[in-house]
Amino acid sequence: MTRWQRWQSPAARLAPYIAALAAQFLLRMAWRPAPFVPYAVGDWLIRRTPGALATDAIDRFGSRASDLLTGAIVIALVAGAVAAPRARPALAGLIAFAITILASWVEPVAVQPRAAVAAAIAASGAAWLTAEAFAGRRTRPGMESRRRFVAASGALGVVAVMAGAAALARGRAPRPRERLAITSTLASDGAFSEVRGLSPRITAPADHYVVDIDLNRPAVDADGWRLEVDGEVEAPRTFSFEEIRAMPATEVPLLLQCISNPVGGKLVSNGAWVGFPLARLLDVVSPTAAATALRVTAADGYDETVDLADQETVLVAYALGGEVLPPAHGYPVRLLFPGRYGMRSVKWVAGLQLVAESGKGYWERRGWSDEAIMRTGARIDTPRDGARLTGPAVAAGVAWAGDRGVALVELSTDGGRTWREAQLEAPASALSWRRWQLPLDLGAGKHDLVVRATDATGQPQDTESRSPHPSGVAGLHKITVRV
Repeated sequence: MTRWQRWQSPAARLAPYIAALAAQFLLRMAWRPAPFVPYAVGDWLIRRTPGALATDAIDRFGSRASDLLTGAIVIALVAGAVAAPRARPALAGLIAFAITILASWVEPVAVQPRAAVAAAIAASGAAWLTAEAFAGRRTRPGMESRRRFVAASGALGVVAVMAGAAALARGRAPRPRERLAITSTLASDGAFSEVRGLSPRITAPADHYVVDIDLNRPAVDADGWRLEVDGEVEAPRTFSFEEIRAMPATEVPLLLQCISNPVGGKLVSNGAWVGFPLARLLDVVSPTAAATALRVTAADGYDETVDLADQETVLVAYALGGEVLPPAHGYPVRLLFPGRYGMRSVKWVAGLQLVAESGKGYWERRGWSDEAIMRTGARIDTPRDGARLTGPAVAAGVAWAGDRGVALVELSTDGGRTWREAQLEAPASALSWRRWQLPLDLGAGKHDLVVRATDATGQPQDTESRSPHPSGVAGLHKITVRV
């Protein structure tokens, strides 16, 4: 066997399925509802991963855990293709079709039947034609090369068409998101706006952090969306999106933070949300005396439980930054739980059920805190860690304390031995972060900058370093600069 023949055998097994995945991925880029096998399998595995293992992955890899899982699934699919016997072209196409349909069936996020079939046909066609191009048969002289050329051209054509559709879809100007007739009064303090590198007072929707359990996020159509509220209620009710939007609402600057955010991390944002108290919705359905909690379910199968004692503080939100919610933030409707980590604020809300007994939500069942009360924290935005300063500068950043408010921020330039009080910007609301700044005039050499905050109840930030699991990270943000 020649070196070419030794290479050709695994390539002949692998190439059809690489082509199938490429065609399917490009179709998904062109048409959002189309499933992609690695995402579907990944979402299925995420829901079935034991809590201890999921927590360990988050502790080790943070928000990169999902990306690493996708990569591992692709590698596993490739390894399986190389190890499997070489399939005839028709069989390769059938295998690609069957795997796509099976993956769509187990995908926790509902897949439209027509989208599953379209993805299966794209994968099957690419796999079949590619396998045909690698097939070897006894034919008349010249026939085999022509057949391979036609098959290879067909496979490339399938992928090229998908790539073209994806490019057109990405190249089209995005449809303007609907803006709401709400006048914002959240202007920034001019003294803070001049500080380069400082986070904005209000995080823009495009910059707001995104964390969820999905590789394939739900694509919910607001026109067909309905919110069912039932269970221990006297008047079960189904609400449309227009009915939700018709309720009186206000703009609420509110901070969200992922419970797995590390010290000084970026998984925290301060958005301007539009919504109304959950209590207003529940008043319509009249909970019975037996109701003590609310079970919230989402379009992706995520769930949480809210104590009815918190219904006045929990918000039903349908807009962010003056626009209807972006899909990644829960369009068309989500809940916001002030003072709690982001795991309690359910996106893509699909159902509300009043229950007699409270239960554990998705992450609580996996070993994370039942209460998920946000810890007080502070971050240095500027200067950056490792920066070299050439003279007087300004240290600045943000601090937060959930729904308790921030009363004091202090900065140390000597590793925590002495502290100076920083200037605070007026808070956008009692639920938002506060920006801080302090002029620096440091001598030559190395300096360790450390920041700490105190909440409005007088409770200082926890200085003892703790892992994010199970109830959020603790410890002070520290950077080193040189002058």
